Amino acid sequence: MDQSVSSTARLKFSSIASEAFELKNYNKPDTRCSARAIWRFRENRPISALKFQKWDEPMASLAIQDLYPPEFAHCFGCGPSNAHGHHLKSYLVGHETIARFMPDAKYSGGVPDHVYGGMIASLLDCHGTASAAAFAYQAEGRQAGDGREAIRFVTASLKVDFKKPTPLGVELVVKGVLRSLEARKAWIDLTLTAGQQTCAVGEMLAIRLPDQRSE
Repeated sequence: MDQSVSSTARLKFSSIASEAFELKNYNKPDTRCSARAIWRFRENRPISALKFQKWDEPMASLAIQDLYPPEFAHCFGCGPSNAHGHHLKSYLVGHETIARFMPDAKYSGGVPDHVYGGMIASLLDCHGTASAAAFAYQAEGRQAGDGREAIRFVTASLKVDFKKPTPLGVELVVKGVLRSLEARKAWIDLTLTAGQQTCAVGEMLAIRLPDQRSE
């Protein structure tokens, strides 16, 4: 951070950033803002050192989905432009991606107090394509919003293995790891856990959309 920013300011920003990250993890539309936006609101002044955040700095950056171009931001599961959707938020942390989600009780399966399988597949699907985009940016040494064509992936195939019933009333954690990235194809390994229990695992093949500017 810029040396002109005092140590007190650094500590204050760290606290605000942590607060913003925790809020965003609960997928509340009214809390979908960056830590630097909270800083600017509270201090009423911009800090140039905070204008540009890296993909692997989740406490001070937007979710992967929040950086989708407007024309690709309408997904019911994760699109920020869909007012009626779930607004799943995925973050790149080092060499894995992570998202947290609390399903509403109405998403019950046939067995009471358990999440129905379609919701689980949906979470893996949305997180998988977001993961593919994040890993592609990382592999190319790019940042989202760098003025070049945005990287976006769509699902070609998704295999889900349901390991154990997924309980309602427990925060679900979805993680993604890159298995392979070759040309326009990304293979992502996915897990969904509730507490210490792995409830489902998935394997995704995602395909990168062509760069329209080069066509």
